[in-house]
Amino acid sequence: MPELTNNPQFFQGQGFFAALVESAIDGVIVTDLTGIIRGYNQAAERLFGHLQQQALGQNISILLPPDRLREEENLAREILAGHNVRFETVCRHKDGSEIPVLLSAAPIQDNSGRIVGTVATVRDLRHEKAAGAKDAALEAELTHVSRLSAMGEMSAAIAHELNQPLTAVTNYVKAALRFLNQDPPTSMQIHNACKAMEKAADQTIRAGTIIRYLRDFVEKRESERAPENINQVIRDAVTLGLVGTDHSNIKVKLELESRIPRLMIDKIQIQQVFLNLIRNAAEAMAGSENAEIVISSSAVDSSFAQIEIRDTGPGFAPEMAGKLFQAFATTKRDGLGIGLKICQSIVEAHGGSIKALRDGPGAGFQIRLPLV
Repeated sequence: MPELTNNPQFFQGQGFFAALVESAIDGVIVTDLTGIIRGYNQAAERLFGHLQQQALGQNISILLPPDRLREEENLAREILAGHNVRFETVCRHKDGSEIPVLLSAAPIQDNSGRIVGTVATVRDLRHEKAAGAKDAALEAELTHVSRLSAMGEMSAAIAHELNQPLTAVTNYVKAALRFLNQDPPTSMQIHNACKAMEKAADQTIRAGTIIRYLRDFVEKRESERAPENINQVIRDAVTLGLVGTDHSNIKVKLELESRIPRLMIDKIQIQQVFLNLIRNAAEAMAGSENAEIVISSSAVDSSFAQIEIRDTGPGFAPEMAGKLFQAFATTKRDGLGIGLKICQSIVEAHGGSIKALRDGPGAGFQIRLPLV
């Protein structure tokens, strides 16, 4: 254990400042106006792998990847203009590996006020970046599990939805065969056979569309953003969201503004948000009269696309006030309580916002997504 002593005079001498720099947790590097390293503390040794005697007198470029040298030139210009600078960048270890860092730099002035160099502190962000990547991976996995859970709940109904068009295909093909088995078939029978085959093709497309929706929705993949028509994403979510619900008495009303620009979004993730809210609304209104889901879209101040989903159900349970978006908060007997939290995470990751609307007879949600 280091020896303890009280020495007030130490804090008034130049040795105090040298000790302060050497004791810093972050790397501290001092350079002159030509970029030559004139100061280099122990934390910098640990961060970059160069010993102090190896770094002093060298150009700062030994700590930078080749593709970051232009960045150092821009930094030098800012320092000469008297500005402080702070940004995330990448530096280079002695072994050639790259290190994500937070760099803070400021000009050094002499007694006459002239700028004579730069002092920079360099914070290692490797652990922070690794933790962030791990959190993102866990959230992506949870989002995927949520989609699989929704598909599991809908599996029997999905089979029913697929059985309808496939049965129709079989019936139309059999009808066409009956018409064509006549010896010889009349022109009218040939015409009817063609019509039956056209209807069979339509039903095949319908079945394929359902399968495509399901495949895209449950696929585990990296997030991919592309320009998307938000109204079409809403329509697809409605088609998939009512599968497996007793929606014979539910009226869905779409009030979609046609002139909304395409949004740069992950279509499947945003569709998951809509699907979750639509299914929640349908479940809340199960068995009720005058059940209606109203979905509207509009552009707000050329900045956001606004989507509102409202229902005519019983509204939010009083005990859920203030904790709708908390993980594991639910009033459903078999609910996980992660659906709305995942919705919030997805929307906020897109730079948007989601909030509950309590001004109606039922439940409502407002989602805003940036237009640019």
